[in-house]
Amino acid sequence: HDTFVPGTASVPYVEDTMSEYVGVGRYPDNNLAFPNAIKNSFDSVAVDAGTRVTIYSERDFKGKVLWDRVGPAIVVNVQWKDQSCWSFCGGKPYSEKLSEKWKEPLQTIFPPEVREFSASDMHQWNTGSLVIQGGQAFPKRLDEVEEYSVLENP
Repeated sequence: HDTFVPGTASVPYVEDTMSEYVGVGRYPDNNLAFPNAIKNSFDSVAVDAGTRVTIYSERDFKGKVLWDRVGPAIVVNVQWKDQSCWSFCGGKPYSEKLSEKWKEPLQTIFPPEVREFSASDMHQWNTGSLVIQGGQAFPKRLDEVEEYSVLENP
Protein backbone atom coordinates (compact mmCIF):
# COMPACT_ATOMS: atom_id res chain seq x y z
CA HIS A 1 0.00 0.00 0.00
CA ASP A 2 1.05 3.61 -0.24
CA THR A 3 0.75 4.74 3.40
CA PHE A 4 3.58 4.45 5.93
CA VAL A 5 2.47 3.49 9.44
CA PRO A 6 5.35 3.45 11.97
CA GLY A 7 5.86 -0.01 13.42
CA THR A 8 3.16 -1.47 11.16
CA ALA A 9 3.47 -0.79 7.44
CA SER A 10 6.20 0.16 5.00
CA VAL A 11 5.93 1.77 1.56
CA PRO A 12 7.80 0.62 -1.57
CA TYR A 13 11.11 2.46 -2.14
CA VAL A 14 11.19 3.80 1.43
CA GLU A 15 13.66 1.94 3.62
CA ASP A 16 12.76 1.92 7.31
CA THR A 17 13.30 -0.22 10.41
CA MET A 18 10.87 -2.85 9.07
CA SER A 19 12.23 -3.16 5.54
CA GLU A 20 15.34 -3.18 3.39
CA TYR A 21 16.55 -3.02 -0.18
CA VAL A 22 17.86 -6.37 -1.38
CA GLY A 23 20.05 -6.24 -4.48
CA VAL A 24 20.66 -8.65 -7.31
CA GLY A 25 22.22 -11.90 -6.12
CA ARG A 26 21.73 -15.36 -4.69
CA TYR A 27 20.69 -15.49 -1.04
CA PRO A 28 20.83 -19.02 0.41
CA ASP A 29 19.12 -17.83 3.63
CA ASN A 30 16.18 -15.41 3.66
CA ASN A 31 17.11 -14.33 7.19
CA LEU A 32 20.23 -12.73 5.73
CA ALA A 33 18.38 -11.14 2.82
CA PHE A 34 15.43 -9.73 4.81
CA PRO A 35 16.67 -9.24 8.40
CA ASN A 36 14.52 -6.18 9.21
CA ALA A 37 11.36 -7.54 7.60
CA ILE A 38 11.68 -10.96 9.26
CA LYS A 39 12.56 -9.42 12.64
CA ASN A 40 9.34 -7.36 12.52
CA SER A 41 6.76 -9.25 10.46
CA PHE A 42 7.59 -10.50 6.97
CA ASP A 43 4.38 -9.55 5.18
CA SER A 44 5.17 -8.15 1.74
CA VAL A 45 7.72 -7.87 -1.04
CA ALA A 46 7.91 -5.18 -3.73
CA VAL A 47 9.87 -6.01 -6.87
CA ASP A 48 11.11 -3.25 -9.14
CA ALA A 49 10.49 -3.30 -12.88
CA GLY A 50 12.98 -5.42 -14.79
CA THR A 51 13.87 -7.53 -11.74
CA ARG A 52 13.02 -11.18 -11.26
CA VAL A 53 12.59 -12.61 -7.76
CA THR A 54 12.29 -16.32 -7.01
CA ILE A 55 11.64 -17.34 -3.40
CA TYR A 56 12.18 -20.96 -2.31
CA SER A 57 10.65 -22.72 0.71
CA GLU A 58 14.01 -24.05 1.95
CA ARG A 59 17.52 -22.73 2.37
CA ASP A 60 20.07 -23.17 -0.41
CA PHE A 61 17.49 -22.83 -3.22
CA LYS A 62 15.72 -26.08 -2.38
CA GLY A 63 12.11 -27.02 -1.80
CA LYS A 64 9.06 -25.52 -3.45
CA VAL A 65 9.10 -22.26 -5.36
CA LEU A 66 6.82 -20.09 -3.23
CA TRP A 67 6.80 -17.04 -5.48
CA ASP A 68 8.43 -16.24 -8.82
CA ARG A 69 7.74 -12.92 -10.51
CA VAL A 70 9.31 -10.38 -12.83
CA GLY A 71 8.60 -6.89 -11.55
CA PRO A 72 6.92 -4.66 -11.21
CA ALA A 73 5.18 -6.83 -8.66
CA ILE A 74 3.96 -6.73 -5.08
CA VAL A 75 3.01 -9.69 -2.93
CA VAL A 76 1.28 -9.29 0.44
CA ASN A 77 0.79 -11.96 3.08
CA VAL A 78 -2.51 -13.77 2.45
CA GLN A 79 -3.21 -13.91 6.17
CA TRP A 80 -4.09 -10.17 6.05
CA LYS A 81 -6.43 -10.41 3.05
CA ASP A 82 -9.69 -10.10 5.01
CA GLN A 83 -8.35 -7.96 7.88
CA SER A 84 -9.51 -4.36 8.31
CA CYS A 85 -7.84 -3.55 11.63
CA TRP A 86 -5.29 -0.97 10.37
CA SER A 87 -6.02 2.72 10.11
CA PHE A 88 -4.76 2.87 6.52
CA CYS A 89 -7.53 0.43 5.49
CA GLY A 90 -10.26 2.89 6.47
CA GLY A 91 -12.43 0.07 7.86
CA LYS A 92 -12.26 -1.91 4.60
CA PRO A 93 -10.67 -5.33 4.18
CA TYR A 94 -7.04 -5.19 3.10
CA SER A 95 -8.04 -6.90 -0.15
CA GLU A 96 -9.92 -3.73 -1.13
CA LYS A 97 -7.04 -1.45 -0.08
CA LEU A 98 -4.62 -3.47 -2.18
CA SER A 99 -6.69 -2.90 -5.32
CA GLU A 100 -7.41 0.81 -4.76
CA LYS A 101 -5.72 3.65 -6.60
CA TRP A 102 -2.40 4.57 -4.93
CA LYS A 103 -0.44 7.81 -4.80
CA GLU A 104 1.85 8.50 -7.74
CA PRO A 105 4.34 7.32 -8.81
CA LEU A 106 3.40 4.07 -7.02
CA GLN A 107 0.11 3.79 -8.94
CA THR A 108 1.95 3.86 -12.28
CA ILE A 109 4.79 1.59 -11.15
CA PHE A 110 2.57 -0.89 -9.28
CA PRO A 111 -0.95 -0.80 -10.81
CA PRO A 112 -3.54 -3.13 -9.27
CA GLU A 113 -2.88 -5.90 -11.78
CA VAL A 114 0.66 -6.43 -10.42
CA ARG A 115 -0.43 -6.57 -6.75
CA GLU A 116 -1.39 -9.91 -5.26
CA PHE A 117 -1.71 -11.96 -2.11
CA SER A 118 0.68 -14.81 -1.40
CA ALA A 119 -0.48 -18.41 -1.79
CA SER A 120 0.83 -19.21 1.72
CA ASP A 121 1.61 -17.50 5.02
CA MET A 122 4.69 -15.37 4.35
CA HIS A 123 5.79 -15.69 7.98
CA GLN A 124 6.94 -19.18 6.97
CA TRP A 125 9.08 -17.81 4.12
CA ASN A 126 11.84 -16.73 6.51
CA THR A 127 13.30 -20.25 6.47
CA GLY A 128 13.75 -20.21 2.70
CA SER A 129 16.10 -18.66 0.16
CA LEU A 130 15.86 -16.43 -2.88
CA VAL A 131 17.41 -15.44 -6.17
CA ILE A 132 17.18 -11.88 -7.50
CA GLN A 133 18.03 -11.30 -11.15
CA GLY A 134 18.14 -8.04 -13.07
CA GLY A 135 18.08 -7.25 -16.76
CA GLN A 136 14.48 -8.18 -17.55
CA ALA A 137 12.32 -5.97 -19.77
CA PHE A 138 9.93 -3.61 -18.02
CA PRO A 139 6.49 -2.33 -19.10
CA LYS A 140 6.54 0.53 -21.63
CA ARG A 141 4.08 2.49 -19.45
CA LEU A 142 6.98 3.12 -17.06
CA ASP A 143 8.83 5.14 -19.70
CA GLU A 144 6.66 8.04 -18.45
CA VAL A 145 8.08 7.79 -14.91
CA GLU A 146 11.17 9.98 -14.64
CA GLU A 147 13.31 7.38 -12.86
CA TYR A 148 12.69 4.84 -15.65
CA SER A 149 12.83 7.13 -18.70
CA VAL A 150 16.64 7.26 -18.66
CA LEU A 151 17.02 3.46 -18.56
CA GLU A 152 17.50 1.27 -21.60
CA ASN A 153 14.44 -0.98 -21.96
CA PRO A 154 15.30 -4.24 -23.78
